[in-house]
Amino acid sequence: MAPTLRLAALAAAALGALALAHGAHPARAAEPAGQACLRVSHIQSTKFADPHTLYLRTDDERYYRLDFSASCWDAANETLIIHPVANDDEVCGAVGLDIAVRATGERCIAAKLTRLTPAEAAAIPPHDRP
Repeated sequence: MAPTLRLAALAAAALGALALAHGAHPARAAEPAGQACLRVSHIQSTKFADPHTLYLRTDDERYYRLDFSASCWDAANETLIIHPVANDDEVCGAVGLDIAVRATGERCIAAKLTRLTPAEAAAIPPHDRP
């Protein structure tokens, strides 16, 4: 019986050590420093504020601002196709997004993706809110 108890104690100690080691590793940051991350499949709505700025709202009520490097005004009244470049649902930064106007195929070049704070999201004018 003693060898069985010793084995059980050893197994419990090993599991405890694994749990501690697993907890000791820092969690992967949701957003790398200086970058905003979002899951493309979570985008619920979008709204252009001007030819260079698109606001996005996700299903968890997070707001993002997407700035374009050139005017994308032709897309303002059209459906956009927002697709991750790497076919990975999570995108960190504007470079990971491929944006096209559905009707014309025009490309909108994303330059900067910013996750807005709750205060910044609340400050979006009602006519620009997605």
